[in-house]
Amino acid sequence: LQGTFDPTGNDIVRLTGNGYLVAEPGMIVERVEISGTSNKLRGQPLFNNPIQFLNSSATLNIALQSSLNQNINLNGGAIYLDNDLTLNDGVKIVGPGTVNMNGKKISLGEDKTISWTTNLNWNNAQDIVLSSSLLLDETWCFSGVGTINGNGNKLSFGDSGKLQISD
Repeated sequence: LQGTFDPTGNDIVRLTGNGYLVAEPGMIVERVEISGTSNKLRGQPLFNNPIQFLNSSATLNIALQSSLNQNINLNGGAIYLDNDLTLNDGVKIVGPGTVNMNGKKISLGEDKTISWTTNLNWNNAQDIVLSSSLLLDETWCFSGVGTINGNGNKLSFGDSGKLQISD
């Protein structure tokens, strides 16, 4: 850990810029909060709480060797994939915010139908893999190369749902 751990009260791990959390297999009990830029998350963690971005300038590079079991609440911030990322059933990346895929793959969970209800920007999303049907109820904006691999699952659009392609 290169960051701060506050064991009083809420047990929070804070990555405040150029911080990192490398986790061995097992449970991370503490909440994880991200602010500042160039933070890193690595290893095989399990989280008890969502990963919370505190502001729109926060960034986190992710290189997990296990699937992610809690939401990432971007609050306008950005993640950068350094490895492929698999989301457990029911887990989402909650926007608004940006997912920089860097040529990596993201596999969404296997819920019967999962609903994504916040705006996300996807940069170079060459491989978004659906493992179940997805209901999109906000805007996903793609820049660079973008591919959604449906695997025979259904992509549906709610009243506000749309895909936007930018140059």
